[in-house]
Amino acid sequence: MKRAFGLIAAFLVCAVLCGCDFSIKSADSLMRAPELPGDYALLQKAFAASVDTSFKLKNPVSGDHHSAFVLHDLDGDGNEEALVFYTREDSSTVYVTLMRRQADGSWIDSGVAESPGTDVNSVRFADIGGDAAEEIIVTWSVTDIPANKYLCVYGSGPDGNIFTMATELYDMLYVTDVNGDGVSEVFIALRDTVDDEPLNYFKLLGYSAEYGLVSKISDVSVAPAAESFLAVASDTKGGSVRLFVDESTGNNIYQTEIICWDDGSKRLYIPKTVSDRPLSSFTQRNVKTLCEDIDGDGMIEIPSVVRLPGATRYDPENGVTENLYLNVWYAAEDDKLTDFKRYIDCSGSGYTFDFPESWMNLYTVQYDISKGSLEFYLYNDEDSTRGGLLFSLERETVSDAVDDDDDLDRYPVYSGNEYNYFAIITPAALEQGITAEEIIGHFAPDSDG
Repeated sequence: MKRAFGLIAAFLVCAVLCGCDFSIKSADSLMRAPELPGDYALLQKAFAASVDTSFKLKNPVSGDHHSAFVLHDLDGDGNEEALVFYTREDSSTVYVTLMRRQADGSWIDSGVAESPGTDVNSVRFADIGGDAAEEIIVTWSVTDIPANKYLCVYGSGPDGNIFTMATELYDMLYVTDVNGDGVSEVFIALRDTVDDEPLNYFKLLGYSAEYGLVSKISDVSVAPAAESFLAVASDTKGGSVRLFVDESTGNNIYQTEIICWDDGSKRLYIPKTVSDRPLSSFTQRNVKTLCEDIDGDGMIEIPSVVRLPGATRYDPENGVTENLYLNVWYAAEDDKLTDFKRYIDCSGSGYTFDFPESWMNLYTVQYDISKGSLEFYLYNDEDSTRGGLLFSLERETVSDAVDDDDDLDRYPVYSGNEYNYFAIITPAALEQGITAEEIIGHFAPDSDG
């Protein structure tokens, strides 16, 4: 399909592929151009003949499709249909025409739908109606009002004509089977700033067999509103789908909103703690890290950062000492977040180091970024003071490696292509039950070694 479509784009809409619009003054002017071989020359001619005025082709600006001509097999019969996006003379409104290929290879106009926008953002396809045929999901923007973004769901009726099944405002969308019926739904995240208290508004759209349209299944909202949405991910826990919406709250603060589907009540809900706080309030972080399945078990983990009491990040070259934070990944439970992984990010020195929750308020560290070393100390939580050295994690270039037998307190941790890492353990660490094997288990080299 992509190769065939490239033939069309190379001739008819070469400017479109460069991100420009392409104007056609009339069908006759298109006919006089050199013809493309095969069925796609017929598509080119049939579309131009179907438009009764001058037109300008419009390209989707994002997503998987970047040309005004989008070919896709909507009904699963093995033959591709064509969508064509364009504006008419003296109008900024974008239209979409559905073209169908006939048994003899000719193409016919199967209807036109008007959009609410002046630009095409993206085009995607999903079976929302549950009949194995795919609906068309198009997102639009309005040039004069960039904040207003629309999505439309289009289907084709019994006569094959295109028609609009839904039109919604949105800021971010995600297509998946949320309610477990085996059919895709459209999940929308929207910043609702109309009322006095701005909200994050989440809506689930699905197919209504009664009306043959796509409409609201459930919605839920939470305050305050995000500054922007970044990404959506999902997993399934206990047979129910959970949606994770990463968002910016402003001032370089990020968090993850969690929205769940309750199969009993058939509705969306936002899980809260026993103190009635949304779980998102515990996911705030000052780094733009998105939630993901970090261990490949199919479950989403949520990133955050927490202050490690007494810990510092030391930059001797610039004479700067800063507070050091732990990177934390949480697993979401029904009404709480549980620690999945805590670690010190020393990726600039080639590794990370797990910091168990049981060490919190007992031990602290100093990270020297010039040497790539970590020094671990006892920590007095009552008066916030640092105690004696427990062990240090050191780095040396492979060329500078020494014989470990010369130092009985020096334990090899990892050997990479450029650096060797080793631990120097004091008797105080052994008194705390910290062993070389435990230190090695907490160390994780970067993938490049």
